[in-house]
Amino acid sequence: MLAMVAILLAIGIGIYFLTRGQPKPVPTTVESPKPVTPPPPEPQLAESTLAVLHTLANPVELRLYSSLDAGTTSAELRAFAERVDHLLARYERAATGKLTVTRFGKPSDANAAAAQGVKIFNIEKGDACFLGVAVASGDRKETLGQLTPEWESGLEADLSRAIARVTVPQPAGVSPVVAMPQPDRPSVEDLKRVIPNLDSISLAEAREFLRAAALNDMKAAADELKITHSNAQVDRTATTPESLMVKRQAELTEKIKQIAATNEARMKALEQIKGR
Repeated sequence: MLAMVAILLAIGIGIYFLTRGQPKPVPTTVESPKPVTPPPPEPQLAESTLAVLHTLANPVELRLYSSLDAGTTSAELRAFAERVDHLLARYERAATGKLTVTRFGKPSDANAAAAQGVKIFNIEKGDACFLGVAVASGDRKETLGQLTPEWESGLEADLSRAIARVTVPQPAGVSPVVAMPQPDRPSVEDLKRVIPNLDSISLAEAREFLRAAALNDMKAAADELKITHSNAQVDRTATTPESLMVKRQAELTEKIKQIAATNEARMKALEQIKGR
C-alpha cells in the first residue's frame, strides 16, 4: 500500500514539474462586429427654396461673415454658425453653378462685414465677433445682419426671399414694378397693430422689426420653459419632473412653430403692402 501511494505521489509531482512551464491555453472568443450607425441624413431644402434656386435669372453670391471668439461667445452660437455654413453649402449645390458662397472668417474681416451691414459685437471683450450673410447679385444686395440660434427655423425662408428679391429681372433704365396681390384686411390690421408706424418706415426696417418681434416671442417661450423646469424641481407631488418637462417641451416646440408661421404670414403681407 505504501509503495502504491509513493508511486502515485511521484507521478503527480512529475506531471506538475512537466506542465508548470507550459503556457496555459488562452480561450479564444470571437467578438461580434459592432453595428455601424449610419450618419443622419442631410436636411433637405424646402420646395419653395428649390423653386427659387432652379429659376435664378442671374448669378448670386452669398457672403458668409462668421468669426466667433471661443472666449466670448457660447458653444451654442458657434455650433449654430457651423449649421449656417452647411445650409449655404446646400444652397450652392442645389443651384448647380448659379450661386457661389464666399466665406469671411477672420477677426480682421470685421470692417468688410460692417460695410455689408453685418453687426459687430463683443469688441469690448476681445476679438470682434460677427455672424451674418450678405446676398448679392450684380449691383443689388440684401443683408441678414445678425443671425441667432433662436431664429434658425426662419433662416432658410429669409435667405430664399432675399435671393429672390436681388434676382428679380429689371428692364434697363426702368424701376422694377412688381404686381403684388393685395393683402386682406385682417392681415393689414394685424401688421399695423405690430408695427404702429408701418406707413412711415421702409420695407427693410419693417422686416427687421418683424424679425425682432418674433425673436422676442421665442425668447419668452424659452424663458417659460426654464421657469417650468425650476418649478418642477421643487414640486414633485402631482407628477414627476421628467414627465412635466417632456410635456412642456412639446408645448414649447409647437409654440415656436406657431410663432414662425405667424411671422412668415406677416412677412408675406408686408411685401404685398410695401411691394418688392
